[in-house]
Amino acid sequence: MKILDNLQDLQNFQNFFQKRLTKNRAVLVRVDFNMPTDQSGRITNFQRLEKAQDTINFILECGGIPVLLSHLGKKYEKFEMHIKQINSYLKNNKFHELHLVTERSNFSEQITALQKLLSITEETEKKVFLIENMRLYEEEEKNSDEAAQMLISEISEFYINEAFSCCHRKHMSMYSLPMHTTYKFCGIRLIQELQAILPLMKVNFEDTTIILGGAKISTKLPLIKFMIGKVRNIIVSGGIANTLLKYGFNYNTGSSLTEIGMELEINNLLCNKNCKIVPINLYKEDSEITQILLPSDFHISEDSRKNLEILKINIQELNINKQQFSIFDIGNATNSAIENILQIQKTVIWNGPLGMYENEKFKQGTDHVMNILSRLTKNGTIKSFIGGGDTIACIKNEHNITHISDGGGSFISFLSGNVLPGLASMLNTSNSP
Repeated sequence: MKILDNLQDLQNFQNFFQKRLTKNRAVLVRVDFNMPTDQSGRITNFQRLEKAQDTINFILECGGIPVLLSHLGKKYEKFEMHIKQINSYLKNNKFHELHLVTERSNFSEQITALQKLLSITEETEKKVFLIENMRLYEEEEKNSDEAAQMLISEISEFYINEAFSCCHRKHMSMYSLPMHTTYKFCGIRLIQELQAILPLMKVNFEDTTIILGGAKISTKLPLIKFMIGKVRNIIVSGGIANTLLKYGFNYNTGSSLTEIGMELEINNLLCNKNCKIVPINLYKEDSEITQILLPSDFHISEDSRKNLEILKINIQELNINKQQFSIFDIGNATNSAIENILQIQKTVIWNGPLGMYENEKFKQGTDHVMNILSRLTKNGTIKSFIGGGDTIACIKNEHNITHISDGGGSFISFLSGNVLPGLASMLNTSNSP
């Protein structure tokens, strides 16, 4: 990827800003404030908010005015619903509060409203502005050149990408805007992210393991395909494993989470001579082809929402189990097998919880793997890399993980060898020194 060769140039924005940015000049900053919420709508993890603060503070120190662009959850969600909680968190942590530019009827009116706010000098100094959810406007997902040029001409020709987690999206604020912007740079944390994950593009077959959980195999399939022949072990769980068990091997998975319409893709994996799909208890340490390792045992129950008995079952018992059930977690034998494998690795990449982590009864597998990674990283046995919002939610406050990426889709896409639109757009023109 060409972005790798230009990494040094893209991170020089700090020196550039100190020379070129005039006082009270707006700077467009693409951030990702799409933070997880609970059922009551309260934000449960502020990590993405925190990660943007280094770049925001640097702009303020240079006399600039950060104008933040972000999406939020579903298309019609609004920051207006969360701004009090966000600002309370920022204030308590001694960060600058956000001034929300509330929604207007169309994107043009939104820009006009922002322009008026920025024109009042005494109202802008040391302030940080946030435009309401970008996906409220069709221009964002349509990657509108016209809207991008409007932002540049009316607000600023300075742009910083501080949203690695959105770099796989070809949206206006990620692609068209930097394509047309004169001065564009990667933010402080984005540079740190790239520096951390670049070594993963050159992993060793013998001592690298990938762990994949989550609901859909379709979202992880590009990475699985790309890594076949590059790593010895790919451990799968959750909906990914359930789908392979059901459609690849005709196992009875009951009402477990599976993804329909994947029969052809799974058959192609089964026919691939460079990999084999086997239960983890049949793992071979000296395998010369990639092993896609399924759980060998499970924790099952009739209903996760009721206080029903949790049964332990091995893979051979799936087809003789006649009662209604769902697989909710990996079993103890699988946990032990994972630990034995990881102890002889040097690099471990993990994306996606291994079971229904949000339910206290079914988080044992995920917690066990997290503890193993933390311990092996601390004692220097492995380097560990975790990516994805759902996986981040599993991380305890005290951990020793080498690098934690909040970019689920971008993290997977990058590791799959894809060109990320949000990074490719940064290379369209060179920045003036």
